[in-house]
Amino acid sequence: MSRIIPTIRASAAAPIFHWLSQNEFSFDQFEDPGAHTFLISDDPLQAVPLHSFASFLRELCRLKGPDLPTRIIQESGDVSLAMMAPVAFSASSPGEAINLVGKALPYFSSHEHLMLERKKSYGVIRQFWGTTFDAETLHYLHQFTAALLELFFIRYSTADTSIREIEITPHPSKGLEFLKDRFRNPLREGRNVLTLRVTNEALDVPIRTREGAVQSPPPMPELDSLRGSGGLNGSVQVVLRAMLETGRPTLPKIAQVMGVSPRTFQRLLKQEGTSFSNILTEVRREAAAEWFELDEGTLRDLAMPLGYSHQSALTRAIRRWEGAPPRELVKGKR
Repeated sequence: MSRIIPTIRASAAAPIFHWLSQNEFSFDQFEDPGAHTFLISDDPLQAVPLHSFASFLRELCRLKGPDLPTRIIQESGDVSLAMMAPVAFSASSPGEAINLVGKALPYFSSHEHLMLERKKSYGVIRQFWGTTFDAETLHYLHQFTAALLELFFIRYSTADTSIREIEITPHPSKGLEFLKDRFRNPLREGRNVLTLRVTNEALDVPIRTREGAVQSPPPMPELDSLRGSGGLNGSVQVVLRAMLETGRPTLPKIAQVMGVSPRTFQRLLKQEGTSFSNILTEVRREAAAEWFELDEGTLRDLAMPLGYSHQSALTRAIRRWEGAPPRELVKGKR
């Protein structure tokens, strides 16, 4: 995989935001209330920085308790809220669902991997990340996925027995003891890779709803892969579009979500023949062109989402890009 910014679809946070709305959570409870608001997207398929999503989950767990990922999944009780639900529910069996999700993940997450290995009497499901997280954050991510997979087998596998064991990265200070009453299946400590051992019977039975009818799959959207077809330049553009609406993204901020130093980030962009300022300019220019095409709102409405503190700064930028002031462009379009 080429060096890219780790990203994930905004829909990954859907179960979390659903739980927060049910529990009347306010972002004011965060130390920096505006730090994570860009994760709340009107478009669930918007790509957002993976490390920002993970940081949001970690801060939330520190506020609401280390078992929060499991509580979110269990209290919602709705697997269909999960990011990969359209893929999973297109399968005829849980085993096929795991395989389909693993193949589709590049379109939903740039650095997440899921695979199923078949043994003689059971299957081994492994989920892991192709990027580095601190031990606490990795535990919360694994806990979230483990709870989701357990709920999936409880709700949609008709086998009498399913998961034999769940191997999960422990919390660095609390271990796993605090979770043992939360999960129905045995837990044991693992390292870096979330592992579930599931009976072949549970993997092969038809997927059914609790009422017994075959599950009807939601429509599957057409998506571009998040795994770097456009190189670092392309992934930076994706992240900038997601972050612009909450303020002006800076080079250090983008380097941080990539997990490298600003100097390394600049060097990697230079290797692709570009720079942060060039990419930012191009993203703004494309957004302004879309605004002219739609002809909605005022230029003042557009300035702040593009990271300009004043309308006059955007007006000057458009004049540079297009060789004419905005009013002439709008007039010519009409």
